[in-house]
Amino acid sequence: MNTQSFVKKILFLAGLAAAMLLLTPRVGLAQTGVFNLSTAPTLVANTGVSELLGQVTLTADSVCGTAADGFCKSGAGTLQVLYINTPINPSCTVCETVSMVSTCNAPGTYLTGSVTVTNTFSGGVVSFGVKAGVDFAAGDQISISGIYGRIYQSPGYIPGTSLIAQMTVSPSTIAAFVPTSQVVAISFTNQSAITSISGNSQSATVGMPLAQPFVVGVTAPMGSPAAGVLVTFAVISGGGSLSATEVVTGADGQASSILTVGPVTGFNRVSASSPGIPGSPVLFTAAGVLILSLDSGNNQTALVGAPLASALTVRASGAINEPVPGIPIDFEVTSGGGSFSTPAHTTTNGQGVASVSLTLGLIPGTTTVKASSPNAPASVITFTATAIQSQPTPSISSGGIVNGASFLPATDPNGKVTPGGIVSVSGSDLGAAAVVASTLPLPTTLGDTSVTFNGIVSPLFFVSPGQVYIQLPFSVPTGEATVVVRRGDTPSAPQVIQLASVSPGIFTLDGAGTGRGAILHTETLQPVTETNPAHPEEVLIIYCTGLGKLRTGVDSGTPSPSPPPETVETPMVTIAGIPAEVLFSGLAAGYVGLYEVKVTVPAGVPAGTQNLRIVMADVPSNTVTVAVQ
Repeated sequence: MNTQSFVKKILFLAGLAAAMLLLTPRVGLAQTGVFNLSTAPTLVANTGVSELLGQVTLTADSVCGTAADGFCKSGAGTLQVLYINTPINPSCTVCETVSMVSTCNAPGTYLTGSVTVTNTFSGGVVSFGVKAGVDFAAGDQISISGIYGRIYQSPGYIPGTSLIAQMTVSPSTIAAFVPTSQVVAISFTNQSAITSISGNSQSATVGMPLAQPFVVGVTAPMGSPAAGVLVTFAVISGGGSLSATEVVTGADGQASSILTVGPVTGFNRVSASSPGIPGSPVLFTAAGVLILSLDSGNNQTALVGAPLASALTVRASGAINEPVPGIPIDFEVTSGGGSFSTPAHTTTNGQGVASVSLTLGLIPGTTTVKASSPNAPASVITFTATAIQSQPTPSISSGGIVNGASFLPATDPNGKVTPGGIVSVSGSDLGAAAVVASTLPLPTTLGDTSVTFNGIVSPLFFVSPGQVYIQLPFSVPTGEATVVVRRGDTPSAPQVIQLASVSPGIFTLDGAGTGRGAILHTETLQPVTETNPAHPEEVLIIYCTGLGKLRTGVDSGTPSPSPPPETVETPMVTIAGIPAEVLFSGLAAGYVGLYEVKVTVPAGVPAGTQNLRIVMADVPSNTVTVAVQ
């Protein structure tokens, strides 16, 4: 045994263990004497492997019952009385139990344990021990107040219960008393301990359980797991709740409980304690997360006394950016006047969104609205809106009508926009605020904005003060077209452009019509990138717009069915200048105005970043790049 991990202190106590009584018969009056076999040792160790050992050696006259009494005093925990020489068949009473195990509920309680032997023989030895249970904490002690011997001349036995044992002889002579020394206690350098195993410093959405439990481990002094130890978990702050508050360690010495964090953002603190064990209490922390963000409706403009075109919308997100429903949101007008036409106190819906509709005040200027939640006191969202005396007139920029993928202007010979395709219109005062369509089929008005081509309203993807995304209706004929943007009843100056039957444009990842194309691997539907390149003879999907008429008609603003319709014209595709086989050209199923072309990468395409282009009816698209290996 390694002394560095073991022996801290060894007590050699005289007088405990073998003591011999030599009794010589005499004629005379019976007498009573007091006989103390030993002094009281102190058990320094506080572990379940430390024992106090004692022995009483019987004499030739000890043909009747013999009793040895041990008086124990403990700080806390469990005591167990052990009997070494079991053939003697002793009986035991400890704190009036017969299970040989007793719990001292209060420090300083005296326990009386007796060992009784019957029908023994000369020279027999009664050996016993007192052992501390594993639930003894550092600093607790066991004291033996006395080990005493008693000999009775009469048959049978009388359990010893007195503090000072009496010895009755008829007559008797104490011929000898031989004290000896023996190791009675070992104190280990290692101590019992409770420590954190796992689960600290997690985060979860407010009101939700943590992904992992808080786990503590309790070890015995030698480092082995301590089973059967009661651990109490308690919420200190944060308002959370626990799956269990009182847990007994298992065979692995571990106890655990899962915290559901409180309803308000901030730290939750939990303690795990087992009184008397070093390291107790163990403290855990977890963060309750709720993120409020401005979703839409900011920076709108409307006439004084008029409602805003779009609602003011707040989004509540959790620890993994998931929508959080049921969060109370309070909207308040803090400056500029105005009123809400929907309840100012609301809760987030299933998408984590809460909104309010604002009608501006009667005085021109800026109106400020704040949104907050008692569940996230530190988060305040601020909206601003502008009240004006008259409606601004929208204006389309010169050359501001472009292919929505290539961004070539409609005035460019290769940039003419096409019925059925996606078109971008840029300018000023085109919309009151940024608004994204949330329904299908696409609406023809977003906020107070609409766009017409030759008087035919266009389905709208997106509206903002500086840009509008539309689908050019299939029903608009090719040739000259007059484009007008309206804000309510206020139209922009018209802009005249030429519409083409086809005008291919390839979408790019930078959203500007240049660089890496929006191209996917057919098998995995993952983007083709430098780290995930295309391979010769692999089939790719190219996303584009402006490929013109379809063999089967689809209503404007409506998603393409599945299987999707094919284009009337078949495009040509080149990769690194090498023609690629076109397997399909048509709409992308489930999308509005989005086309796709499926091609096979030619076998002769060299490795590296290569140019890719579509040509349709002699009209080329923008040139994009694709990585090939």
